[in-house]
Amino acid sequence: MKILLLSLSLFIFTNMAQAQSCNIKLQGGIDTWPWQVAQPFPWNNIQGVWKLDSETDSYFKMRVTGQNKKGKILNITKYTIENCNRPIATGVGFVDSFEKNIVRGIISDKTLRYQMTLGFFNPKQLAEDSPLCEDQVLAASIEVIGQKGGISSPIDPGAYEIELMVLKKVSNSLDFYCRGPAAH
Repeated sequence: MKILLLSLSLFIFTNMAQAQSCNIKLQGGIDTWPWQVAQPFPWNNIQGVWKLDSETDSYFKMRVTGQNKKGKILNITKYTIENCNRPIATGVGFVDSFEKNIVRGIISDKTLRYQMTLGFFNPKQLAEDSPLCEDQVLAASIEVIGQKGGISSPIDPGAYEIELMVLKKVSNSLDFYCRGPAAH
């Protein structure tokens, strides 16, 4: 009986410690998410407004705009609260039938083009400073890949690092709205 109680206590305390420690560990290297372990992309849940999980007030509006046998298309628009009437960057993502768990897209701002890669992960397979206790998280990497057309100065490929980020859904609605300073 003592062994059973001791085993049960050990099991409970181990699970409690795991539940309180939601920080996640990166398994794929310092500059990339482990894309090979991405979970199936939840197309029924992706549409809406997603907030960048950081100190910034950056938001991404995601909208499924088309699909066929070869893949699906996702419209991606980036906003900030300070300037939410004008997108900072826009672009299109695509998932093909061979790589169903990853969305790869190209977004552009006024001067640069970026490759944005999106995937859903079990938080235990990632590394992040903030606690993430959800069943799945939307992870993204953004890498500068060139300048927007019409800009003649050369770009140094080593001048920009790949940015890793986690996005949290804030609304299922695509009706993105601005909140004044008093509403924050």
